[in-house]
Amino acid sequence: MGAIVTIHKMETAEAEVFDGVVPLDRKDFDKIQQMTFCPDCGRLFDALRRPRRCRVCGEALCKRCCLLCRNWKWRPICAHCMDNCLRNYYERTKGGSLDEVYHHEHYRRKQDKKAGSGNFLRGFFITAFDPRKLILAKKSRRRAERDISQGL
Repeated sequence: MGAIVTIHKMETAEAEVFDGVVPLDRKDFDKIQQMTFCPDCGRLFDALRRPRRCRVCGEALCKRCCLLCRNWKWRPICAHCMDNCLRNYYERTKGGSLDEVYHHEHYRRKQDKKAGSGNFLRGFFITAFDPRKLILAKKSRRRAERDISQGL
């Protein structure tokens, strides 16, 4: 019973994040230019690696570079549109700009470093649940692995 309640809470939260965003239909994709490679990772599209279209902006992405939106029956969305949706949600619910929060957090971290205080765990938990880093963590991990394998 607890798992069902948790899933319902997640779906409700996701619905609030995407409130007011209307997903594109497949018929709208004909108007968008066809892409031959993924703009995020540079992988070429072929018969085995088909492009997926973001349901907000219509950009073509490979399977690894798109996020799936449960609220829209698992339709893909790009990280840029997800970031915009999270920003809009934060501004609607908190009444302030997300950039102001990041600026304040950056200033606080500088002060903590200067003072030499042991607030490592507090900074870790704030950073760990940062919406930007949650979205882009998957991409940055892949890029870091690629750089290590190439010897950069």
